[in-house]
Amino acid sequence: MADRMKILRLAACGLLAAPLVFAEPPNFKPGNHGNGSQRSTTGHSDGSTREGGERAGRGERSREDVEQLRKRMQEFCEKHSPRRWAALQENSGNDRNPWKFGGMFFRFRGLMMLENQDKPLYDIKVRQIEIDDEEYGLLKDLRAARASADKAEIDRITARLRELSTEYVASRIDERTHRIASLEKMLKSEQDALASEKSDQKALVDKRVESLLSDNPPHSHGHDKDASPGTPPPHSGPGAPPLADQP
Repeated sequence: MADRMKILRLAACGLLAAPLVFAEPPNFKPGNHGNGSQRSTTGHSDGSTREGGERAGRGERSREDVEQLRKRMQEFCEKHSPRRWAALQENSGNDRNPWKFGGMFFRFRGLMMLENQDKPLYDIKVRQIEIDDEEYGLLKDLRAARASADKAEIDRITARLRELSTEYVASRIDERTHRIASLEKMLKSEQDALASEKSDQKALVDKRVESLLSDNPPHSHGHDKDASPGTPPPHSGPGAPPLADQP
């Protein structure tokens, strides 16, 4: 599970770190041929104008995607972390640029992916966010109570902080229990696959050799019974399997 989540986080960072600006076509020079497009020595368009338009379209779609994600993050935070969100908005001067939130923006993207990947774990993490947000507000109230020497209010806030801390620690235990159960399930699956491959090792070798000698070489997916992780593509060039089918 830890490895899987690491991959998810990396994928999220890769997605959100994509450039959001328009890019001009390579070697573009304003005014070429009177219309801004370039032509090859054969007199035919080299497609740079079309490619530039496609890049511009992708840039526009990227901005739209990020804006959609910003709206989802705002809705999520207003529901589950309203105190911290209000503080962030106040400190940012209501700047709508999502990058001003830094790591929070990327963490939210990872959380949204977790919702689809592991809903029980997502629910645990959301509750932890809610607890943290209430604690954040209580600590502000505690500073005010201390400033006014309001002992009754200090005692009330302290008691509530203990309740929240008790729930938070319990949720961390639930989270680790859930992660361990997921890892145990994955381990059991790998152990079963290992036992199966060991018992059929000779047959798997014969099958792989037969496939390599045929017009249908085996694809090297990590958990195929006739392929080991990291095996290079069986062949390249014309007739090779498409990249989508290679590791």
